[in-house]
Amino acid sequence: VDAISRSIDAASQRVQNLREYVTSRREENLALIDPEELISAAIEMVDFLIQKTPTVNGGRIRIVRKSAASLPQVSAFPNQLRHVIANLLVNARDAMPDGGDLLIETRVTDRQLEIEVSDEGGGISQDLLEKIFEPFFTTKATGNGLGLSTARDVLARMEGDIQARNRTPRGAAFTLRIPLPDKSA
Repeated sequence: VDAISRSIDAASQRVQNLREYVTSRREENLALIDPEELISAAIEMVDFLIQKTPTVNGGRIRIVRKSAASLPQVSAFPNQLRHVIANLLVNARDAMPDGGDLLIETRVTDRQLEIEVSDEGGGISQDLLEKIFEPFFTTKATGNGLGLSTARDVLARMEGDIQARNRTPRGAAFTLRIPLPDKSA
């Protein structure tokens, strides 16, 4: 009975933590951000884990950035978007146990900014490509399966989106699309 009671208390605490997490995320206001500065801040958040620490098989990760010449500011939830990008970087690292290049590429189309995070890992099996954005879905032994569903929610609230695809010859790519500010406004 004591063990069941402790388990219920622990589960209740996890639900409370999740509620606080979701509520605090929704309180941030949209702001104009410089995408390059935000990406640099996200890299800085996880740089020690990604580039300075060997992978599980002793490999090294190198972050490579490719950017459009001049990126416009976009409306975003700065802290949330920084965490989304940091989470994608950590996921990419986890997908490359032997090390490799982790590419962050930015480009501008007529109506949106695209930020793509790609790795040289094993890719994502076709049957999981749609499931990975579902809440609590995970293929990892640790974690809660909320990273990608949170990313999808954050981008949707910014009127953008996130998509995943496999790369050729190997690896996966996650593309964030954020609308550009309306020039007529």
